[in-house]
Amino acid sequence: MDSTIVELLLLELLLVAVLAVLSASEAALHTIRRPQLIEELAARGRRGRRAGTMGRKAVEYLASIQIAEFLIVFAFSGISAAYIAPRLSDLLRFIFGPGAPVVRDVAAVAVTVAALCLVAVLFGIFVPRTIGARHAQTVLLILVWPLELFSWLLRPLVAVLFTLTRLLTRPFGGNPQSSALVTEDEIKSLVEAGQAQGVVQEREQRMIASIFAIAEKP
Repeated sequence: MDSTIVELLLLELLLVAVLAVLSASEAALHTIRRPQLIEELAARGRRGRRAGTMGRKAVEYLASIQIAEFLIVFAFSGISAAYIAPRLSDLLRFIFGPGAPVVRDVAAVAVTVAALCLVAVLFGIFVPRTIGARHAQTVLLILVWPLELFSWLLRPLVAVLFTLTRLLTRPFGGNPQSSALVTEDEIKSLVEAGQAQGVVQEREQRMIASIFAIAEKP
């Protein structure tokens, strides 16, 4: 294994680490939006008050995080396909001979991207999001200032994308500013997930369900 492939793999691991931090932050922001948790954070000093503000303005921070996650996944896949897969193709040629170069190259790209993306999904998304949801307050207290800087850097891009979204959806009657942030089904799913993780108590879930039931009565 030459030094170049080692450097590329280290770069991929760095991208996975950044993706993991963003995924944990995203899950923590989704969880911390409950008023009770925001109040608890606000009582934990300056860092806690700043984290509580992030919870109240979670949509703005989540937009920045999701854009960054997309860019990281795009870069991760591009590096895998463009730089790591050709080296695997050379290895396959050494093993299976020089025949069918197109098939060999396609197989190398498929195997490389699939294997590395599996690592990225597991350690960059699933595991960090579980940790972020279970330890939302701790995660935000640790990452509050990096997230502030990160959101500030991406704020112009987020503003441009929101403006384009409004322009593109206007002919179809869409208005992102006035529409609901989440639907009833999404709220129910979040409540069920919160109960499964121990964040939402059963009594709170029954109360929310009864509110929707009353609203649906004619």
